[in-house]
Amino acid sequence: MNNSIINTDRLLLKRWEESDAEDLYKYASDPEVGPHAGWPTHKSLNESLQVITQFFNNDCTWAIELKETNEVIGCIGYYLYGSSNINIGENDAEIGYWIGRPYWNKGFCTEALQAIIAYCKEYKKFNTLWADFFVNNPASAIVMEKCNFIDTGNINYCSNLMHGEETPIHIMRLDLNNTFDTTNLCSHLKKKLLKSDGIYFPLWQIIQNDKSLTAVVRSRQLHIYRNGKKILILSGKAQPKIIRDDEINQLINAIPQN
Repeated sequence: MNNSIINTDRLLLKRWEESDAEDLYKYASDPEVGPHAGWPTHKSLNESLQVITQFFNNDCTWAIELKETNEVIGCIGYYLYGSSNINIGENDAEIGYWIGRPYWNKGFCTEALQAIIAYCKEYKKFNTLWADFFVNNPASAIVMEKCNFIDTGNINYCSNLMHGEETPIHIMRLDLNNTFDTTNLCSHLKKKLLKSDGIYFPLWQIIQNDKSLTAVVRSRQLHIYRNGKKILILSGKAQPKIIRDDEINQLINAIPQN
């Protein structure tokens, strides 16, 4: 990984070039794409070229290229303190991304976001990453949750975004100095999960050591994923809810419940 090119299994994150204008226009001219991300639909190839030269020509923005076809299918990057759409710290960044409609629901945004998070943590040494999504775009929230972003509970309006004065945004946060944020976790579940004598503490140790497992807080519960697929929900007082078969369910089934 270097400052200009980031490789993932299926994607190449690279700097934008003027030759990418046709690919950009192909997907940015789709009225279902831009407005969901807060920017207007592109009206011409020349407009897409201008966006590349005026807005994407920097060290904070990458084209998402599909390795299989060498086609640019989306964009991802970050805003620094002073240019962010929301109030962030001086050593923080706000992440933004979009992808062409034919590639929705295929895991490409999640793959690209995970790569940028790793880059921001290893090379940029940011304290916290922030992201936001329109309340009418829950698909983007799912991507963020899979990458361990936590819902801050803050809902704002942002005049810098298209429709941002009428449609509120949810603000998400990922603390890069801590792998897990317990702020919104149910107090009963905190004791069961994070205390050494808690009944879920062995499970918590597994989550910390197994890179295929991720956990996010949602509605004060702990939602656990393996490779992006939800497998289990833990609550403070209610019984665990098994979503799909997984080896950790054997541990859950062996735990006596109150």
